[in-house]
Amino acid sequence: GEEEGEEELAGEDSDDAALAESPGPEGEDGGEEEIDADDDDEDYEDLKDYRKGGYHPVKIGELFKDAAYEVLTKIGWGHFSTVWLAWDRRADRPVALKIQKSAQRYSEAAVDEIELLKQVAASERAEERNLVLLRDSFVHRGVNGKHHVLAFEVLGDNLLALIKESDYQGLPLAAVRVMASCVLRALHHLHKRLSIIHTDLKPENVLLTLAPEQLDALVRRARADAEQAKREAAAAP
Repeated sequence: GEEEGEEELAGEDSDDAALAESPGPEGEDGGEEEIDADDDDEDYEDLKDYRKGGYHPVKIGELFKDAAYEVLTKIGWGHFSTVWLAWDRRADRPVALKIQKSAQRYSEAAVDEIELLKQVAASERAEERNLVLLRDSFVHRGVNGKHHVLAFEVLGDNLLALIKESDYQGLPLAAVRVMASCVLRALHHLHKRLSIIHTDLKPENVLLTLAPEQLDALVRRARADAEQAKREAAAAP
């Protein structure tokens, strides 16, 4: 389906779309330093980064924060993190869980990001300013180390995906005007009200909002795929 015209600014390392479940850890005994991601395959993260200091090997159905969040499907990734559609079992709503790599430099960056996002979420009328809203944050200890996890409202594709969909031919002027207005509104709030400079404004960090029916469809599809995977696993010899 098509996304609504509204857009929201995200923090650094907004993640490109991906669908596959994370692979398991590969058992390296490396320390905190990561292997740099290979950019040859833009659809999936580098599997070599599932190691100590790297990504957490998330599984569909995995529970986080004392079973508060249940993972439904993977919706994105970046060099710093993977992003998962999850169900908030306390608030009874979907969320996007951004799970950072565990190396110290990524943890430090996550702490700084969380502090800024908390300021944004607590600011006056933040929900009207086209800024992504942080709903929760916590630390998860996994096989590859200690990961900071950020829970956000669920958003749609980023602007780069929309540009690619147009085959780089550009978007209608009316749409560009709406998008520019949304971005400027967000930046004005950050600068004027909070004295925050974004520092990483690019198409990948501008996300489209989803209509309620689109979000419902996304959750239904994720649940159906998870159930199908369970049935196939149970039927395997």
